[in-house]
Parts: sequence; C-alpha cells; structure tokens
Amino acid sequence: MHEHFSDPKNMGAEITREGGPETCNTYNMLRLTTALYQEKPDAAYLDYYENALFNHILASQAPLPGAGAFVYYTPLRPGYARSYGSDFRSFWCCTGTGMENHAKYGEFIYTHDASPSVSVNLFMASELQWPERALALKQETRFPAEAATTLVIINAPAEPVTLRIRHPFWLDGKQLAVTVNDQAVTTTSQAGGFAEIKRLWKAADRIHVALPMKPRIVRQAQCPGWVSLFNGPILLAGELGSEGLEQKDFIGPYTPLKALLPLNRAPMFVAKTDEEVLAHITPVDGKPGTFQTKGLATPKDVTLAPFFNLHYQRYAIYWQLTDAAHAAEQQKQLAEADRLEQALDASTIDRVRVGEQQPETDHQLLCEKSRIGFGPLGKHFRAIDENGWFSFEMKLPPKGTKAAVRLVYWGRDNGPEFDLQVNGTVIATPKLKSIDKEEYYALEYPVPEALLAGKDKVLVRVQNKPGTPPATVYDLRVVTIK
Repeated sequence: MHEHFSDPKNMGAEITREGGPETCNTYNMLRLTTALYQEKPDAAYLDYYENALFNHILASQAPLPGAGAFVYYTPLRPGYARSYGSDFRSFWCCTGTGMENHAKYGEFIYTHDASPSVSVNLFMASELQWPERALALKQETRFPAEAATTLVIINAPAEPVTLRIRHPFWLDGKQLAVTVNDQAVTTTSQAGGFAEIKRLWKAADRIHVALPMKPRIVRQAQCPGWVSLFNGPILLAGELGSEGLEQKDFIGPYTPLKALLPLNRAPMFVAKTDEEVLAHITPVDGKPGTFQTKGLATPKDVTLAPFFNLHYQRYAIYWQLTDAAHAAEQQKQLAEADRLEQALDASTIDRVRVGEQQPETDHQLLCEKSRIGFGPLGKHFRAIDENGWFSFEMKLPPKGTKAAVRLVYWGRDNGPEFDLQVNGTVIATPKLKSIDKEEYYALEYPVPEALLAGKDKVLVRVQNKPGTPPATVYDLRVVTIK
C-alpha cells in the first residue's frame, strides 16, 4: 500500500484508507513475474500478469479528456476516486514508470521455446514475427469486450510448429473450444495449462479460440466481510458518479480529497451467500462486460463496469457483504469508525507514516541505531535500539493553537522508556506498559506553548533510555488539542 508491499495480514485495514497501491509496485511485480516465468513457465504466473495488467496498469491512464495523465495511488476505499497528474506540477514516480507501463503491453503476449513452440499467453490484438523460424502471425480480437480471439497465420515455416494456447482458470466451462479453419480441434488442456496444437501450418490458417466469461466473486482471507467482483479476468467497479465534483477536482493531488465520501454512504451488498449475489447481477444490453445489480446493493443498486473503463468519478471495487438483519448495524459501525478517523484527520497538522521511505524523507529523517519493519497486522514501524534515536521536522498549527505530539504503540509492548523531545527540550518520558490487548493505541503529549512561539516547524526527536528495551513507534503526528 502506498509505496510499500504491505503485510497481507493488514489488507483488510487498507481497504478503507485513503491511499492505495502504486503502479510502480505493480510495474516491478510484472517484471518479476516475467523473470519467474522464464525460469519456470507456469501458467499461474500468466494469470497474475493478466490480472495486474488489465486491472491496474490499464486502469491507470486517463482517456479523453485529459488523455495521457497517469494515476499515482489507486484507492481501494469504496466511495472514493483516483487522482490524475497534471501536465507540469504532478510528476510522480508513477508518471515515470507510467510512461513505460503503457509501452509494454506487447512484451509478454507470446513466448517461445526451441522445440519449436509458441505460447499465446495473453489475449490481445497483436502481431508476432519469429524470423528465425520463418513464422509470422497476428491475433485478431477485441478482448475482453469480445469473448474470443483468432490467430491468423501470415507466414508459415516449412516445419511443424506447436501453438500453445493458454487455458485460463476463469473460463466459463471446463473445455477450451478451439477451431482451425472452422473445424473443431480436440484438445486435452485443463484450466491453468495450455491447449497444444502441433501441425504443419499454412499461410491464412485461422485458429479461433472461444473465451466465454461469467461474473465471479473473489474473497480474500485477509479481508473478511469484503468481496470483489470479476467478469472472467476483468475487475468490475461500481459506478458511483461524480456528484458535487468537476474534472479539475480529480487533477493534481495524490488523492482527490474532495471526492471522499463517508464509508456509511458507500454501497454494500445485502445477501446471505455468494450465489445469491451472483443471482442478482444481470448483463446490460449493448455494453459488453457491463452489469446491473437488481435488489442487491444498498442504499441503491449500481452499474458494474470494467474498472479500466471507469474514470473521473467515484467507484467501489470492494463491497461489504452482509445480510438484511445486520446491514443497519454494520453501517452504524462504519459510520462511527469513519467519524473517529475524520476527526483525527481534521485535528492533524502534520503526520509521518513512520517506516515508509517517502514520508520519512519528506520530514527530514535523521537517526542513529534505528530500524524499520512490519509490526502486528502488517503495520510499519520505526524502532530505536539502545542509545538510539530518530527525529523528524514537523509542521505546527497556526499561532495561538495548542498542539501535541501523538504517538501510536502496540498494546503488548512492555518496558520501553524514551525521551520525547521538541527542539531539544524533553516534553515527556514515556515508559510503556502492556495494556494486555492485541491492538494499537495512541497517546498524546502536549507541547509547551513556549516551544511553539514564533515557529511554524519544530524538530521532534525520540531517544531511547539506556538499558531499556527497544522503543517502537507505529505512527507520529502533530495534532491540535483544546
């Protein structure tokens, strides 16, 4: 999440946050997947590659108007939206890799070995030239808008070549239906494998592959109570509109804060089972890959469209699934959690997401004998060992406003003792004792007003006491207090 690969155990908490995964991470995962596939050509790598390519990379560049602008974060939070870079003032890391992302679509469609064989890994309109084998072919398709693809031999070699056509796991049906020149071909492939056709090919041979898709639900063990919807390999997003927003509101910042809706206003699915969810989704005539919920979503039903087609509006790609008896209570709980989060954000003057590279760099990190890592539930931390310390430069509230340093700890930590300094003055010496709970908690330490006078920034330093266990901090903020 953000610029890091979060611990999978923390995935459920990440859904409701304002940030989201960067395409930089996905870009690197695609490079890694390519290398792993070259080492061991397992179709599971292709499933991942297809998912990441269509549902994150393809979705990260704006169409007209504003064509060419790249997305930085892709929030997972329902009722939120993406922000797009401006021409001159938002050159993010995902702008640099973003330029490469959309030039790489042709990179992994085909692979080959020396047998000779050609593997069709992805279903994308393209042409292949293999001059060493005198083979040329093109792939004709509008996939995923079209649930099929056709391979046309342009130039055929004088020797037999094996075409290996990927049998995707999401196929609606057990058999991969393939015809050559309108004649059915018997294949023995299984989902996660390849259908192999070896023959002496001729120019103009046409290999047609049916790729029927159907909606499916995806659950993740780390996100209990949340589901996402796919049509075949394509992530479906709920169209939540752009009420109160203009296109300019989606341009410039990391995330479009004006678009943020309270979680209790985000739609949820009211159903008892996955089968019941799917029974209340119907295709929209004339719009391939688009569906409509019927008596499923609350507060009102929604249109579900491919996420890569949905821009400049709010969306939902994760849905809370509940039954009618518990829907009202869940919305109440969401509203209360959201109220507390919004109140904290409103009181926050400055924040460091400790343990993450960019936020720490932005706040002029200095440290000795300090380290970072993942704590319980996958949360980033910064720790200080014996005689260690770290410091950050933090903004202050306007003149006349009282402020405090807010630190977050883990409930089982016991024994660490450290000095909390502001501009070299110790304002507190916390000694942590276990609260005997498997959860995070926060404490606030008021900053004496004399240390704030005439300043708009201060240096906040955490320094371990000799002979005490390592002190570990999971979040650091400067907040206003009454």
